[in-house]
Amino acid sequence: MTSDVILREPGDLLRFATIGEAAQYMEPIDVRNGEWTAWDATGRVLDIGVETARRGRGIFSTTFEQVTLCPTETRDPDGLTDAIYAWLVARGIDVPRPASLQQALTSWERLG
Repeated sequence: MTSDVILREPGDLLRFATIGEAAQYMEPIDVRNGEWTAWDATGRVLDIGVETARRGRGIFSTTFEQVTLCPTETRDPDGLTDAIYAWLVARGIDVPRPASLQQALTSWERLG
């Protein structure tokens, strides 16, 4: 589960199996607008960025933007726990506030 990536955007919380899948889901404009927050399943904050890449060769090449996610040294398990709890409450799921990140993830898996 530690490789899972959890993304929060206004009104939703999403889980992806890999950083690559999560990055492909996000659109560069939304990243630039600051609409996303990202953690791994241990509560480590992931830095979200946009980079320009090139596809093809010579006159047939083109540039495009892609979202990147990079692990940081910052850990915020309480922030992720709060995000999960808020997501559950917003859906009318009556649960006590989780005491730990692991408890929050378990509740989210079971009830979400």
